[in-house]
Amino acid sequence: MSYVNPILSHASRTRTLKTNYRFPCDCPWCDIRQDGHTSQEAFTTAELARIKESDTRREQLGTWIFTHLSYKKWSTDLCRADDLLIKAHKEALVLVEIENVYALQNLFIEEIAMAYATLGDVDEFRKWGTRLVQLCRVEDPKLAKKFDGWLVDPERRVKKWGWRRKQRELMRKGRKNAVEPPLEDGLFLDLFQVESD
Repeated sequence: MSYVNPILSHASRTRTLKTNYRFPCDCPWCDIRQDGHTSQEAFTTAELARIKESDTRREQLGTWIFTHLSYKKWSTDLCRADDLLIKAHKEALVLVEIENVYALQNLFIEEIAMAYATLGDVDEFRKWGTRLVQLCRVEDPKLAKKFDGWLVDPERRVKKWGWRRKQRELMRKGRKNAVEPPLEDGLFLDLFQVESD
């Protein structure tokens, strides 16, 4: 159970717990003191460095959805690399694991699964979809049920199955059939000439 927003800095989490609930957190991410002292001023240089690194990672997670593409934007933007969203969200999951803020992982896992569906990758969709169902069966049974249904036959049940892959194929076919208009001799170089007075 989390009494405070896990994305807050170490100092904010500690202060909020003491002020609102009158107890300190004893998780390894909040209670980093090895010697039992709890005074903020008594932290060693190494402990302060660990706190700063942790605060930076948590701040990144707190702003992730505002600074990175969402599935909705990525799915139809063919100018973006096919693996852009997946790589970014996997980076976020690494931060989630390091900071032990697993409550944040479902969004990233859901969007990774949907990205694989849009790419038409059955194996990866099943892997990430199954993981999502296991994680959200209790806290979001509606989402778990939806993914359970899709996992039965994703190629038929997921509305946008393979959409990006199909679009890429159409683009390649279009380029093969396209005929570039011929340029007149010297016209290309004329584009870069500056007229003189």
